[in-house]
Amino acid sequence: MKFFKSIFLYTSLLFLVACGGDNAGNNKPDPPQDPAPKLLSFSDQTIERTLGEGCAQELGSCLEINIKYPKAEGAQDELRKTMNKGLEVKILDISNKYIANRYIARDLKAAADSFARSFEETITDLPDLPQRWALDIDASISHRSEQVISMAITVYANTGGAHPNSELQFINFDTRNGKAVSNTDFIIDKPKLTQLAEVAFRKHWKIEAEVSYKDAGFDFPEDTFALAETMGFSKEGLVLIYNPYEIAPYVTGATELILPYNQLEGIVDRK
Repeated sequence: MKFFKSIFLYTSLLFLVACGGDNAGNNKPDPPQDPAPKLLSFSDQTIERTLGEGCAQELGSCLEINIKYPKAEGAQDELRKTMNKGLEVKILDISNKYIANRYIARDLKAAADSFARSFEETITDLPDLPQRWALDIDASISHRSEQVISMAITVYANTGGAHPNSELQFINFDTRNGKAVSNTDFIIDKPKLTQLAEVAFRKHWKIEAEVSYKDAGFDFPEDTFALAETMGFSKEGLVLIYNPYEIAPYVTGATELILPYNQLEGIVDRK
């Protein structure tokens, strides 16, 4: 560049002026580079409510609400907001199942308030019948890789019925855009995965090959094994959850299957 500038100095004034503008533009400092993207991190968030004189003792009405979840921080704004919104919607879908329809909530704090409002209405309508209500939702990261983050959501809800309800849900995120992914997004070979899961299921419940699922007390469509709708990743492998009432009565409880990663090559993509 210096060599060419020295030549320009000895050329005609017109040529110097004409080239001087271009050369001045070339010497402008490079625009500042965007800073390195912030790493995706999480902070624990908690929403709590406690109502009722009976909370300090075993007798009397009491409501306890505890909602815990990780909030995405750092990273790009759009990615972070998308992931946080996806998790909020998932938790709302769960909590709204235990809230009266007229109080359906649109955010997590409102969900806690709505659940509390339902409780207050019940103890007003049934003053002589103590109510022990609870809503406990705990979301945590169960697996994290460069492209996928799995969050497990454990749920315990008691609204004064014959028995409490419990379930385990998963939500899986693509770390490149923050969007929730469906099971079909990471399943490569569904028939082989179904075969592996069925072997694990029969082993878990000690069901012999010749015994039908109906005879064993399970309700699969057309008595044919099917993959669980709830799937997520953990350190040990792919987790499949059949929640209470999904394929069996409440007393059977949940079924949790873990398929080790070394069995899933070419079947599931967890990257």
